[in-house]
Amino acid sequence: ITIDLASQKASRDGQPLDLTAKEFALLALFVRQPGRVLSRTRIYEAVWGDQYDGLSNTIEVHVKELRRKLEAAGHRVIQTRRGRGYVLEADAARLVDS
Repeated sequence: ITIDLASQKASRDGQPLDLTAKEFALLALFVRQPGRVLSRTRIYEAVWGDQYDGLSNTIEVHVKELRRKLEAAGHRVIQTRRGRGYVLEADAARLVDS
């Protein structure tokens, strides 16, 4: 996965990913911290800019859609850590800031 912050574009194995603004922000958050488990609270605050109430399924819906788009071009790279959050495989992505 390659993500270019300046152009707001992402691709996987050279194939462009058609992401919504929130999906791009979510992917960018994961790419900035590969291999690190991100809690739902951390994700919600970073992407939505609000406190997570613990009741909303917004994160799950967006992660599901992001996974669907990413998996169209390869294996699953965002893993769920039950009770802890989500993690992007450490070697799955690179960040470009052109």
